[in-house]
Amino acid sequence: MINNTARNPGILGIAMRDKRMQRLFEQEKIYSEFQLLRAAMWATPEQTKWWRFRTLKNQTLEYLLLMKSS
Repeated sequence: MINNTARNPGILGIAMRDKRMQRLFEQEKIYSEFQLLRAAMWATPEQTKWWRFRTLKNQTLEYLLLMKSS
């Protein structure tokens, strides 16, 4: 069966269209699904400053790590 991505954008497409995620991605200069995928692959838990939970950088890394593990 052929997957029509126009009907099912997947997790990358959903993330790129979400307003809250766009705010996070703009800080990291992520403007395309390819850049988002590349950022998720390079994200590591060591980059997160766990003592600063709600910064934009930590929120972005948290989302990228979740996307990477999905």
